[in-house]
Amino acid sequence: MGGLTPQAPIPRLMLRFILSLLSAVVFLGAPLLGQETEIAKTPAQEIAAGIAGLKDKSFEFDLSLKAKGGDGDEGGDTSASGHIAWAGLRNFSIEISATVMSDLGEEEQSFRIVADGTDIYMETGEEGIIKVNIDALEELQPQLMGQLSEQGLELGASSDKEGSASFEEVLLAALSDVTIKALPSPAGVADRRFVFSASTEILEEAGEALTPDTAEELAAGLPEITVAFGKDCWIPTLLEVVVGEENMLQMSHTNIRLTEAFAEGAFVYSPPEGAVVQDMTPMLQMMAAQMVGQPDDEDELEF
Repeated sequence: MGGLTPQAPIPRLMLRFILSLLSAVVFLGAPLLGQETEIAKTPAQEIAAGIAGLKDKSFEFDLSLKAKGGDGDEGGDTSASGHIAWAGLRNFSIEISATVMSDLGEEEQSFRIVADGTDIYMETGEEGIIKVNIDALEELQPQLMGQLSEQGLELGASSDKEGSASFEEVLLAALSDVTIKALPSPAGVADRRFVFSASTEILEEAGEALTPDTAEELAAGLPEITVAFGKDCWIPTLLEVVVGEENMLQMSHTNIRLTEAFAEGAFVYSPPEGAVVQDMTPMLQMMAAQMVGQPDDEDELEF
């Protein structure tokens, strides 16, 4: 029977799979380009339509997370809690505090991201504060996505039309890389549950013809992700990642509150006294320009 060769590209395969899942279930990307769709007939269509419906919503919730560190990781088991407030791509805040357990003991970590309508600020503890202009980031999105595509990390559908593909197109293209099954919710729980697992197509990208045994062996090392969405809205309430029989990550969202609007000044950001703010916008613009103007290898030596 066929087995895995030492050269089988497992890291890239897992990265592609996880990126596809993240683009499908991480709701914070939903408001970017979403459009209303017709009533869904498949799990993928149902999820796409539901998440896209968040594009005009304002909401906030608390989160808690527990993650198990893998073998060889510098970090160990992690527990985290935080709060997210969302009023669109230009106005949001994310605050997370985490505790990482390792052989060296307990380490406290935290980060904060705030979009004040003009810029996005990120506080990363000892690394200081990073700022990126939102208008510039939106302009650079096609180049950045194009660079990911060249690296084989496509996150969505391409579009022959002028401009970007709609959010539903991006989401459905990502969902094509996974198998989705609806699950019954536990008694007394009002949510919609789905399990995401590797599809035959993504397994075949390992670079060799797969026998049933090989596909089963590959699938056993890939994550299976269960996501529960709220019954009244499509904000995820639970996300679980299981590899084999081991629960690697569990994240839950509680105290979910939808609101018409946040109070004035809710997303105003003021750096801590004495903090240095590093504007990364020029660097990103320079990187994008290099991506667009980079010559092919054959032309690089021609003058």
